[in-house]
Amino acid sequence: MTRLRSPLVAVMAACLSYALLQSLALPTLPTMERRFDVGTGATVWIVLAFVLTSCSASPILGGLGDRVGRRRMLEVSLVAFVVGSLVSGFAGSISMVIVGRALQGLGGAVFPLAFSVIGHELPARRVGVALGLVSSSFSVGGVVGMPLGGVIMEGLSWRWCYFVPAGLACCALVLVRMSIGQGETDRRHRVDLLGGALLALWLTLLLLGMTAGGRAGWWSVPTVSLLVGAGIVLVTWMLVELRARAPLIDVRLLARAPVPMASFAAFAMGWVQIGVIGLLPIHLGAAAGLDLTPTQTGLLFVPGFVVAMIAAPLGGALGARRGYRRLLVVGLASAGSALVLPALVDTPWAFGVFIGFAMVGVTLAFSALPGLLVTALPSEVAGGVTGMNTTFRNVGGAIGAQVGATLIGGGGDFAGYLWVSAVLLGLTLAIAAVLPSCDGQRATSLIQLNN
Repeated sequence: MTRLRSPLVAVMAACLSYALLQSLALPTLPTMERRFDVGTGATVWIVLAFVLTSCSASPILGGLGDRVGRRRMLEVSLVAFVVGSLVSGFAGSISMVIVGRALQGLGGAVFPLAFSVIGHELPARRVGVALGLVSSSFSVGGVVGMPLGGVIMEGLSWRWCYFVPAGLACCALVLVRMSIGQGETDRRHRVDLLGGALLALWLTLLLLGMTAGGRAGWWSVPTVSLLVGAGIVLVTWMLVELRARAPLIDVRLLARAPVPMASFAAFAMGWVQIGVIGLLPIHLGAAAGLDLTPTQTGLLFVPGFVVAMIAAPLGGALGARRGYRRLLVVGLASAGSALVLPALVDTPWAFGVFIGFAMVGVTLAFSALPGLLVTALPSEVAGGVTGMNTTFRNVGGAIGAQVGATLIGGGGDFAGYLWVSAVLLGLTLAIAAVLPSCDGQRATSLIQLNN
């Protein structure tokens, strides 16, 4: 098979298919309840199963990509995603939909693997823009999925919300095979299966605890038991990784600048993004009383799609030239300022402006985070560390969804959720503003990335 010159289109198609499914699946939930005659207790697992496997797959498959081959792990992730999408699309029961969603979550590893591929396959001068474009696909896919989901639900059926991303992922598989080399593999040590299992168990207990807190109360026995168990497993995992000869994730690197700051920022931006894409439609349809159709709701997101497409390459180029820390600060400030408007003015035009400015901030921040990491850390650990960063983003989204659902469901207090989010972003911005710059490491790191 003839190899294409650049892998950028391939990894962007892979990331876009995953991001697209995240938002396409949301409008199907009410239909699932009616179609399979189940309550919200069952349909919540459609989201939860996806989040659980996605959070676990990002660092585990990302770390394995550094060891056994990035293209191989990217193919594994995409195949699981396609199979899962087809299982959900053809499902005859809610149980099969959930099984398919769990398989789809393995596609979450495409982002850290894509960042690692870009660092190793592209020339140093193109890395910044490429990271920005790939990062933006997470936001763009989510925004495009809103109006597209409405059109599909009204014109076809809920099943096509799974078939469309599956078709895009199949195209991505072909492009990956044609454009990405297998790369070097490290077989000097055994794969750290114990570390991977403990990491997956920790994330599972943590997210189940967050879900239990939103449903049964934060001081209930199930919630406290799950969160305490998560803490114990986290400590165990860190001790195991510190003693391992070839850890899946080198926990020492997690304490090295700028990883802690990048992790906190990823958590905060994941929190904000779920508010824009996941909770805002709920507020518009219920608490705000606007009675919008899925297509009309989706059209409010078009400005966000446009500005995200413009901001992505510009942000990547700016980060490469001026430093990714500065780009992160600009993104945080833009997203934070956007949160204030709809908290004060509850009208459709305010929400449209909010989406536009919020998506600029989210896009710039997501462009800055992988650049901040891959240009400051050894290239051989890029997949694992960016995988952990993606996990923090997903965890932030999961916790933000629970907090937002509690506030909105308890009385339609979307403004309260926005103020909480603004405080979180303000704290993140303050920390990022005093973060020591890693610009001095950039040249050396980018040379390493291309060796």
